[in-house]
Amino acid sequence: MKQIRLKAYAKVNLFLRVLGLDKRGRHGMDSFKCSVGLADEIDIAIRGDRRVSIRMDLAIDAKNNAEAAAEGLIKKFGLPGVDILIKKGIPLAAGLGGSSAAAAAVIYGLKKLFGLPDFDCSVYGDDVPFMLTGGVCFDGQRADEAKKNAVLDALSGYSLLIVKPFGGLITKDVFCRYDGLGLFKPKERGDSPDIAGLCRGILERDYQKIRANVYNDLYKAALSLRPDIERVERDILEEGAVAAVMSGSGNAFVGLFETDKSAGLAEASLTRKGIYESVTVCGVRPAGIETVG
Repeated sequence: MKQIRLKAYAKVNLFLRVLGLDKRGRHGMDSFKCSVGLADEIDIAIRGDRRVSIRMDLAIDAKNNAEAAAEGLIKKFGLPGVDILIKKGIPLAAGLGGSSAAAAAVIYGLKKLFGLPDFDCSVYGDDVPFMLTGGVCFDGQRADEAKKNAVLDALSGYSLLIVKPFGGLITKDVFCRYDGLGLFKPKERGDSPDIAGLCRGILERDYQKIRANVYNDLYKAALSLRPDIERVERDILEEGAVAAVMSGSGNAFVGLFETDKSAGLAEASLTRKGIYESVTVCGVRPAGIETVG
């Protein structure tokens, strides 16, 4: 095998609580995240030298996590070079894990092409390990595979609407603003909303419980940087969503709808407004990376 084509799926956060700084100076998080149907398509082909060539179908800087992952693996394992083409389907600077998804696809592809062993891939992005496996994940929470599979199956019964305002937010900027505003509050036992309550709501199809437990600690920081995002959650809820919340560090929001039909009607209505960069209906995905063809 000399080349491979992959789809790398986006993620959304239905819950995110910042836990403070860890020993590395990074923010720890409790987070419920799941893979969704928005995807980048990545072509990887082996070349004769040890160079990395990355092209994208957008006029943006290609110096990103994907290039770092490719160069890092070539150096670590003594691999030949690769040509990489990334066709973006995941909106940029949206809190949907687009950069991590591309890096995960490069790691997955090189492992397949060269038979590489497992290794710590978190050095290429905190979300990269999840983007490789996909499905659902409860960061900071203990959960066996049976529970995760049950939640994934239940969540598959909903339609998701991802609404991306124009412009974007840089993750580092949002966390800096979060720290600067002094928004961190130590988690107390029994704090609500929480991931356990969200999972119960999804499993029981209890819409009130879901609405009470979708949450994002970074929303206030993002809002202070982009006051225009205040209307997004309201617009989604007015279209009949069960619940809506900002994903990751923003600026995209995700809404949960009872049916594909209701999500499709909301997609059409919000698209007609003409005030959003993209409005997309999708579902959850059981995997983070898939081989195409």
